[in-house]
Amino acid sequence: MSTPTQVVEPDPTVVGQAWKAEQQMWETLNKDAFGCQGFSPITTKAMYVLGVIHGICTSVTSLLKGPPSATYLPAYGVFASGVDLLGRCIRGNSTSSTAPQRGLPSDLEVGFQWLADSYHRGQVPNDVIQTSNNRYTVDDLISLRHFAAHGQATARYQLQDIDYEIIESLKPLMIEGLDTYWEKLKARDQSLSNNLAKANVKGFRSLPVQVILKLFNPDATTGEYYSVLKLFSKFDWRVSA
Repeated sequence: MSTPTQVVEPDPTVVGQAWKAEQQMWETLNKDAFGCQGFSPITTKAMYVLGVIHGICTSVTSLLKGPPSATYLPAYGVFASGVDLLGRCIRGNSTSSTAPQRGLPSDLEVGFQWLADSYHRGQVPNDVIQTSNNRYTVDDLISLRHFAAHGQATARYQLQDIDYEIIESLKPLMIEGLDTYWEKLKARDQSLSNNLAKANVKGFRSLPVQVILKLFNPDATTGEYYSVLKLFSKFDWRVSA
C-alpha cells in the first residue's frame, strides 16, 4: 500500500542492541499487516501502539453500553490500561513491569501526566478534570484505576460513589494527548522516538496495525485523510446512570 500522509518516519538513535534485535519483529508484523514496504520498524511499532489504544477505546465503548453499575468500573480499568501503555512508550520502559524503578514515576502516572500536560498546554492545575460531581487529580485517577483493577483497600472510592462522568471527561485529554504524541513522533522528536524503541512492547498480532492503516485511508467522499484527533473524537462515552 502507499504510505499514509500522516505517517512520517521517526528515526531512533542510540537505543542499543535490544532495539536492533527487535526490528525484525516489526518488519515481519508490517508484512503480515500488508503495510507499506517503506515503513521502518519504528513506524510500525508506533502504529501498533496507536492501534492497540484504539482497540482499547473501542472496548470501553462496548462496556459502557451495559448497565453502569456493572460495567463502569471495568470500563475505567480498560481505559486506564491504554493510558498505561502510552506512559510505557513515553517513559521508554524496557522492563516487563509497570511499577516505578529507582524513584521514577510509574507508566500509569507518566501516561496520565502526559494527557494532562497536553490538554492543559503545560499549565496543569491541581485538578486535572472536573465533572459536575467532583474534581480529580492525577493521584485520584490512579487510585481509581487500582480500585477498578483489584479493589485496593486503600483507595478512597466505593462502588456506590463512582462518578459516571469521569471517562467522558477524560476523553478530550486522551484525544489531545495521543494527537500530541503522534505529531511529535512525526516531527522526529528524538527523545520520544528513542523511548518508543526502548519500550517493552511486543507485536503479537497484525490487527492493530491493519486497523490504523484502514482508518488512515482517505475518506471515500471527500478524499480527506483522518487525523488522530478525528479518529479518537468518534468515541461517545457519555453514560446515563
